[in-house]
Amino acid sequence: MAGLVRCAGVLICHGGLAWRMSKSKGERVLFGHSQFRLLHSGFTVVVALLLLAACATMKPEDSDTWRNAQRPVIKQRAEARWVGLIKGDIEKAYSYTSPDYRAVVTLQQFKGKYGRVVDWRVAHANDISYDSPTVASVSVEVTYRVDLPGVRGKEIETNRVLTEKWLFKNGEWWYTNQ
Repeated sequence: MAGLVRCAGVLICHGGLAWRMSKSKGERVLFGHSQFRLLHSGFTVVVALLLLAACATMKPEDSDTWRNAQRPVIKQRAEARWVGLIKGDIEKAYSYTSPDYRAVVTLQQFKGKYGRVVDWRVAHANDISYDSPTVASVSVEVTYRVDLPGVRGKEIETNRVLTEKWLFKNGEWWYTNQ
């Protein structure tokens, strides 16, 4: 039977119709498109939850599988931290710092470090390399504006590539300024 797949007791055909065996009478029941869509969306949710659970339980290891699975996670967190800095949401940026850092540096101290002298415009995480399975170096290209000293109302916009360290601890990646 080409084009058919059996999944959870349901025989699914690529045309969007499905047959299932009735448990009580042993007879076949035809699913139409709407029932198939409901079945398919439910199956998709289950698969997504299983994949999420698998990712959440991954343990750091020195393998390509680990590094490749973590790159999008690190990229998302690095760029989300920068969104906080760009929007002036210092609390959001602070929330991406490591728990060890937050135990030593208060939010108030962190806010003092990131005053509005520099106007951060755009940030993109371009490259992620690993120093170890739990330490990553992230190259972030940042566009920013800064007032020229001594020239009132004159500012320049420039780009710079910064290297950030991210640490995997307690199942999450954290920014560290080390």
